[in-house]
Amino acid sequence: MVKNTYLFDRYHLLFLIVVFLFAFVLRFYQLGSLPQGLSQDESAIGYNAYSILQTSKDEHGITLPLYFKSFNDFKMPSYIYLTAISEKVFGLNEFAVRFPSALFGFLSVIFLYLLVYEISKNKNLSLLTALFLAINPWQLFFSRTAYEVNVALSFILIGLYLFMLGVRRRNQLLLFFIAIVFFVLAMYTYNVTRIMSPLILLMYVYFYRNKIILPNSKKVFLGIWFLLLIIPFFLTFKNGSGFSNQENVLVFGSVNQAQAIEFKSYLLALPKPLTLLFFNKDVLLFVEYLKNIINSLSVSLYFVSSGNGGNAGVGNVGLFYLFDLPFLLFGIYLTCKRRITYFYPFIAWILLEIIVVSISIEVPHATRSYTILLPFILFSAFGCYSLLEIIQKYKKPFLKNILLFLVILVVGYSFLYFIVSYTTQFQYKYTSWWRPEEKPLALYLKNEQGNYNSIIIDSSAPLIYTSLLFYQAYPPSVFQGSSVYQKDSLFTNISRFGKYSLETIDWSKDLQMSNTLFVTTDKNSPPGLSPIATFSLPTRPVVLSIDNQIVQYPTTEKIFEVYKSE
Repeated sequence: MVKNTYLFDRYHLLFLIVVFLFAFVLRFYQLGSLPQGLSQDESAIGYNAYSILQTSKDEHGITLPLYFKSFNDFKMPSYIYLTAISEKVFGLNEFAVRFPSALFGFLSVIFLYLLVYEISKNKNLSLLTALFLAINPWQLFFSRTAYEVNVALSFILIGLYLFMLGVRRRNQLLLFFIAIVFFVLAMYTYNVTRIMSPLILLMYVYFYRNKIILPNSKKVFLGIWFLLLIIPFFLTFKNGSGFSNQENVLVFGSVNQAQAIEFKSYLLALPKPLTLLFFNKDVLLFVEYLKNIINSLSVSLYFVSSGNGGNAGVGNVGLFYLFDLPFLLFGIYLTCKRRITYFYPFIAWILLEIIVVSISIEVPHATRSYTILLPFILFSAFGCYSLLEIIQKYKKPFLKNILLFLVILVVGYSFLYFIVSYTTQFQYKYTSWWRPEEKPLALYLKNEQGNYNSIIIDSSAPLIYTSLLFYQAYPPSVFQGSSVYQKDSLFTNISRFGKYSLETIDWSKDLQMSNTLFVTTDKNSPPGLSPIATFSLPTRPVVLSIDNQIVQYPTTEKIFEVYKSE
């Protein structure tokens, strides 16, 4: 058992309240405007939730769907229905769309504290673990945007806490009953958790099988309850909207199969038995899977830099802090050395995550790998806690204070660096991902649409139709009755609704149309005409090195231009 030390003991309750308040502020402060604008998926979630709220149908006119068709994919239902509730309370705005993620991100901090305390009975380790989750870049970033996987992981965490309560509190049937509900909710929230959630539940059932003392009749009852809740999942497994819809993102999907067949086409000169034995499609796909396992352990993505930023992080900070890596390794090492058995399932959790996520393409992937967050945070906090215990044993007060100060300095500076990067550089460097220019354009068109017979949006213009619908609060019943979709390859987009049409503009012909408004880009502007309105990204600084001289200048990227027919 992890021993309690006097660390944080004296003011534990005060520290706990501060951590929870800190976590709340970090997730809700300027939630609707930071990041500025909504991503493509966020506007789709927001409008479909609004459509459900107004008509009980999604944008395609399907009543209370289990899966929501969106562009070239199908979204799981939980987050959209939660958003419908928040929009009922807060209105149709950015805050309401992100509220479920922020709320459950905050609740995760609370329930992680409760879970760690339940399994370790160490309130100081529980406090430190909650703090590490509260300031974690990955969880904080995802909590401030409408990421379904963030809510899905919260459901798993809540379900796991209730499960552990049931194990340790005389096997209360009701706790197991509710725990199963949360694990199943996770399955209906994000695609990867459709696999990870039941596997995590089964894994914990296996680890604690000797401590679950229930009559066989109650075990059967719980099993039937679980199966009843996932019946819709199995009934739609083979449907285009079900799990099989994700085949294209799997390592054995058509994309990798095509690459394997292409590789084999270069080996025609080799002896046929050699190609059949070592270079057949199944072997090549298995080799690709092994590569994914190695790639899934990306130290760079997790601890150095979150790639290009935008949709996964701020770019110059990893999904975890750099200090998390030594703490994480130290925590896992001590768990094995001291044989802390109640942490063993979290090691199995990490291995399970790697095995499952490696089945998909684009590994590592910040969203699909998200469930690995909890065990990483736990072992990082445990490693830090154990280091603080070692420091406390030093007899020289000066050395002890210096080491404690260094630990606090490293953690504090890392957090400050992330916050500054998130609130400054990220907002300008990666602002195009969040499409802030689409809101003023949508409101402008809403104000002007009564003066025109039709509005044509050029297919080259990077305008997402769900942004128009969301920001204009376009009546769902009107949209459902007038919308016409088109499918370009795998991507489904809108072709026409109401006065709006999305098409390739032919200026020589279209300008002859009377009383028409056009939305395009400066690269496809009509000759001889000046735009009546332009919409740009926020001005950002650019710094270049020219002839060994540092040159700084502001730049404004123009995104949309609006014209009208003469």
